[in-house]
Amino acid sequence: MFFRFGIDPGRLMLFAVFAVFAIGSQFLQSGPFSGPSLVVGIAIHALYCFRFHVTPETHRQLMRWYSNAIVLVCWIVAAQQLIQHTIGYQYWPNMNAWLPDNMEFNYYNYMAAMAWKSSIYRPNGVFFLEPSVLSQFIALGIVVEFVFFRRALILAFMAASLIACFSGTGLLLLLIVSPLLVFKLGQRGLFMVAPLLAGVVAVAVRLGWLDVVQTRMSTLHMQGRSANDRFIQPALYLRDLFRSGLDALIGIGAGNIRQDQDYVWWPVTKVSVEYGVPTAIVLYTFLIFSLFKGAPSRTLALGCLTMYSILNASYAVPLYSVAAVMLCTMFRIHPKSGAPIKADG
Repeated sequence: MFFRFGIDPGRLMLFAVFAVFAIGSQFLQSGPFSGPSLVVGIAIHALYCFRFHVTPETHRQLMRWYSNAIVLVCWIVAAQQLIQHTIGYQYWPNMNAWLPDNMEFNYYNYMAAMAWKSSIYRPNGVFFLEPSVLSQFIALGIVVEFVFFRRALILAFMAASLIACFSGTGLLLLLIVSPLLVFKLGQRGLFMVAPLLAGVVAVAVRLGWLDVVQTRMSTLHMQGRSANDRFIQPALYLRDLFRSGLDALIGIGAGNIRQDQDYVWWPVTKVSVEYGVPTAIVLYTFLIFSLFKGAPSRTLALGCLTMYSILNASYAVPLYSVAAVMLCTMFRIHPKSGAPIKADG
């Protein structure tokens, strides 16, 4: 096993530009700003600068560890569904009951019912913040397994578990990366995978998953509903910002975005509103360079960028950046360690 630690010069340069823009914007606008919010945002994104050079074999082993960890999570999902449909969801291990309030993330729907006043709950994998987050990490597991290993039974198990979460964000992530997956699969591989996909769809229909998705999609235009809060309100707030003149350039101050606990502020929305559009552009230049430059898998990089960008309020929450760092930016194949893994996509 070979590790060589370093700081990527290109990433460091872009991060420095982002930090200068973020700090400078706060002193250009006249209102107050939150110092802790400013520091936390910069500190979290400093993690993208670090990298280890590893051998191809070591990188595959690291990816296998993640895939195997997701298999364990999928067994937890299966156990939760079994418990729910036998003795009741009340017997699930409940981290909300075990952890003190000051150790919990706010505004996550940990115990999420299938619908209002429903007696059926969506699995949360016990250790995840909510079913939506669980589904995204399983979706990344499917991408890792498909790109590096393609073990058919494990892919089928992960796909079934993703459906059993009854959350659309993981499937949306897979939908966005699917063109790269299909391109990598090829015509022969697609023919071989088709029966598996047909089986997954059949299970989804049998479980009523498609009805759930249709119901949730119908709420996109309804303010105060999950789909609207997650995908419509962040876009509308960003649209309104472009009409605000000077605020669009320098922001309104770190920590000052509208505090609506149900809205999921995309990072591009939060940074544009609080630091200005130029800072958001620099941030995403830095992120895209860090994720894709020399990436062993561009498909996985796109999946992590999707999870960070539109599926969560990710900017000041370490979880999503740490996931992207561990899966995409931390490890690079050393040029002298042997034949590099060919970047896909």
